[in-house]
Amino acid sequence: MKNIYSCAVLLLTSVIHTVNAADVMVEDFETNGQVTRYSSTAEFNDTSSDHWGRTDGSDISNVSGAYSAYSGGFFWAAEDVNDPQGNLQDIQTILFEDIDISIYDNLMFAGLFAAGNEGGLGDNNYDATDYITIQYSIDGGSFIDGMCFNYENGSGDGNPQLNEPFGFDANCDGESDGPTFRLGTAMQEFSF
Repeated sequence: MKNIYSCAVLLLTSVIHTVNAADVMVEDFETNGQVTRYSSTAEFNDTSSDHWGRTDGSDISNVSGAYSAYSGGFFWAAEDVNDPQGNLQDIQTILFEDIDISIYDNLMFAGLFAAGNEGGLGDNNYDATDYITIQYSIDGGSFIDGMCFNYENGSGDGNPQLNEPFGFDANCDGESDGPTFRLGTAMQEFSF
């Protein structure tokens, strides 16, 4: 499973399980799993609003209020990930490798996602270049888009490419599916 991010704020915990809910893999970031359970581009925290990595929330911005409804005390967060004081990568990735699914069928990915969309400065901080794509590959095959999050085009600010809300994009066409699907500061579960 590969996650690609270039976004203003991402908060994540994830689980892969069968449709009948037998857990195959759970990652809640409660302990640092770097190299042992996942690998990512180099983590950094330049400022509270320029970061990529595992956090308890105390060292990141809360533009729209504190983030909530995550599992445990830690989660993965990203904001302004192409910051020149960061890891110098425009695209950030987390890779969960070598998950043995040989005895399972009807697999499902579920993740908790949030963003600073609830009023205040975070409400319209996303641009057309901000996105999250959750991809998967089975048995070394090509990566396939499973789920996407993007900016919301045309929220009425007169510039449909800049400063829009951020939300779920079911068909991965590069635009959020509208106000009903906006991410807020309380984590919401999305799955495929």
